[in-house]
Amino acid sequence: YAHSSSELRARVLRSFALLSYQLPGLIVGSLTRTSIQHAVDSGVDAAAIVAYLERNAHPLMAAQTPVLPETVVNQIHLWAKERSRMAADRCKLYDAFNSLRRFDEACTYAREIGAHLWSRRFPEERNLHKCSLAVRAEAHGSMKSFLRAAA
Repeated sequence: YAHSSSELRARVLRSFALLSYQLPGLIVGSLTRTSIQHAVDSGVDAAAIVAYLERNAHPLMAAQTPVLPETVVNQIHLWAKERSRMAADRCKLYDAFNSLRRFDEACTYAREIGAHLWSRRFPEERNLHKCSLAVRAEAHGSMKSFLRAAA
């Protein structure tokens, strides 16, 4: 609920909330997954939404610490993060290692140069063929040189 007759305030709220009613002096709306994600897609981040709600809280709520319930703040951030859970990167996959030690060295080197994206390691030598390392595509030359030098 927002106790306001301001059309501007209603428009701001509409940018991240699903408004149900707009009465004289009262705006009724809900924060929904869809409304938060629409706001994020429009360039409004979760921190800005939370800050707006805290700044414009009713005086009785503003007197509380924290102003907004932690579960509400966490849910806003979770819904916003759903849009950025996965990123696609061009990469090179390495999977033909001759020992677990060599695989571990390659993973360490990839982390040191900031190229490590993902790796999967199995503890037994018999599963060496299942070990895989993905690195950023632009680091392929460095990785290739590293792997050849130690071979």
